[in-house]
Amino acid sequence: MLQHFRGNIDNWDPALIDGLAAERDVIAFDNTGVGGTTGTVPDTVEQMADDAVAFLGALHLPQVDLFGFSLGGFVAQAIALAYPTRVRKLVLASTGPKGAPGMDSWPDDVVTSDAPGPEQVLDVFYAHTPTSQEAGGASLGRIFNRQEGRDAEVSPEARKTQYYDAVLSWGVPDWSAVAKLTDITQPTLIFQGDNDAMIPTDPATPSPD
Repeated sequence: MLQHFRGNIDNWDPALIDGLAAERDVIAFDNTGVGGTTGTVPDTVEQMADDAVAFLGALHLPQVDLFGFSLGGFVAQAIALAYPTRVRKLVLASTGPKGAPGMDSWPDDVVTSDAPGPEQVLDVFYAHTPTSQEAGGASLGRIFNRQEGRDAEVSPEARKTQYYDAVLSWGVPDWSAVAKLTDITQPTLIFQGDNDAMIPTDPATPSPD
């Protein structure tokens, strides 16, 4: 499980983790410099991928299925491209490819606050409809139901490195990087909304061809 921007191990919805864990082993972890893991947050997605693979090596896991959410989806793609034999299947949620149109920035209110409140999470992650907001509220209730022993929040320094270095570098327009997606041959399931505030989903975005 590869977590989103500014997320730690406790930001996964227990309903998702429990659902997956009903039929398989699930490994959620804090990558370098995040939450309970020491070190400095890498300034590139590719180094985040290298660190995640080093973690898999420490667990003696030769091959895994990857679930990447947002920034974690960037990392999952980087792992699949750099270490193809380590990946059996991919699930990419609310994420996008390196160098694609619209990937070069996120809204200021998403990246500048050190500790986003429930209102901001509901605004960014959920549609502005009663049913979606209700589902989001229920998810936040599950995520924050346990207060004792929670993982450390991502520090302001880590947040800045994740976004201003790693995310912005990933988003620099580069059609050759987009073309590398064809090198991913593992079965891949993609989940994406139709109006994502951070990762653009406009199917009308033209290609250079």
